[in-house]
Amino acid sequence: MPYLAFCQFGGGLSVELGAGATQLYGEMMHKPLKFGYHIGADYIVIPFMTVGVQGMMGRLAANDPMGRMAKNNYMGANINAKARLGLLWIDDKENFELTYIREHFFRSLIRNICVGTGIGLLRNEIDANRGTPNDAHLVGEDESSAVFVPLNLGIDIPFGYSISGPTWAINANAQLGLYFGDELDGYANMYSRHDDRLLYFSLSIKKSLNRAMR
Repeated sequence: MPYLAFCQFGGGLSVELGAGATQLYGEMMHKPLKFGYHIGADYIVIPFMTVGVQGMMGRLAANDPMGRMAKNNYMGANINAKARLGLLWIDDKENFELTYIREHFFRSLIRNICVGTGIGLLRNEIDANRGTPNDAHLVGEDESSAVFVPLNLGIDIPFGYSISGPTWAINANAQLGLYFGDELDGYANMYSRHDDRLLYFSLSIKKSLNRAMR
């Protein structure tokens, strides 16, 4: 197959499983790191470009000196598209063989840095300090959902080569979730009128199913 040295899978479908650190950006001062994990699948539509789906679960937390404290057990899913820097070299005339990948490994990694975006839905289950009915700054929803847009920046590090290309990869990714709502931190009132954000830093293992599907 041409473009073997694109340092991604040799075509078709791949699946992944990963986990990492989460962080909530709302209006509360303290933003401790928590834990999340995800599963996903990607399909290579052309070399260096994929479309995919991702399911995710995890926990977010935040607190501040005003007495606000919230823990969010969230779950969600998104559809996405990713493009790799290798698109800039799609017409490269160099020798795309497995020996090229091994001898020019760093260059191949650079080609496999990816950026992407998509759209999805997040569901929130909040455990928060609500105080008394007179505490207007503690008002919010314990259960909510809203649309979010994931922005991804990552890199695949392949291994386990076959004649059709890499069969395994380790992925490192940073995802910023632009949440279209103010309920990720559990507080939505007159004192909090901006959309919340979710950060997810993950490591995952990816497996190509291209060979298995032949």
